Parts: sequence; structure tokens; C-alpha cells
Amino acid sequence: NWQSIANNGGATTIHVDDLGYIWVAHGGTNYSCAAGYPGTCGDRPLLKLDSSGNIISEMSSIAGSSNCENRFGTAWGVIVTSSRIFIMSENTCIVTYDSSGNYLGTTNPNFGSKMSHWDNPLAFDVDSNGYIWIADSRNHRISQWSDYSISFVI
Repeated sequence: NWQSIANNGGATTIHVDDLGYIWVAHGGTNYSCAAGYPGTCGDRPLLKLDSSGNIISEMSSIAGSSNCENRFGTAWGVIVTSSRIFIMSENTCIVTYDSSGNYLGTTNPNFGSKMSHWDNPLAFDVDSNGYIWIADSRNHRISQWSDYSISFVI
């Protein structure tokens, strides 16, 4: 099962949550779910797996979307907490869902050098208070985001 998950669609990121579930995002547009999975896989899905590689659930993206409102393209990063799912979409935004997959909001700055902008963020994390930390490579800074707006810059 692991081999088919790795080969089927091009895994782009992986995250293991505190409960031991493995979250794998795919960048390919030709992904099809594993045999026997009851859901319908869409384009560029985010899969939740158990430790044996069995699919527990799936969230689908909408291909070709430049709009980050309630959709994500190729996921370049994923962080899962007990109450939220954060997905960095192709270094353009972070889309947030609750633990059931319901859309909550988007951190979606413009590109540029202003404090409220990103330019090629390469990584992110979420702390225990729910703040999103962004490693913004071309602006040479770390920024902290809260409630979908910037709150602190290092």
C-alpha cells in the first residue's frame, strides 16, 4: 500500500500528527484513490493514513486555482493540530480547515517586500498558541501570523 501511495500522484509533503496519523499531499493531477476506498478522490488530494498506510480520509483540492479561498493547489506543506489543518499551497497562501475539513480561513498575503507580504516562503509551522510562523526566504525574515494577518516579524 505504501508503494502505491508514494507512486500514485507524486507526494509533495508529509506530516505525522500527535495521534500518529500520517498526512501525505500529492502534486499530481492524475491521482486515483487506492482500491476499496469509499471516497471520491479529486485533484491533488491530501490523504490521512494510519501507520500501516491505509487511507482514513481524503481532502481534495481544486486544480488550477490561483484563488486560495477554500481551496489549495499543490500542497508544499501541511501541519495538523488537534483542532486544525493548515495547508501551504504552492508557496502562495496557507488555507486553514477545522479537524473535520471545514474551511476556516486563508492567510493570503501579496508577494513583495512589505511587512505584510511574502516572497518565496519555503516553510511554515504552527505553535501551541495557534500562531503561524513563516520562513520567508527572499525577504530574509520570519513572520508570525494570527487570525489571518501579520502580528510579528523577526
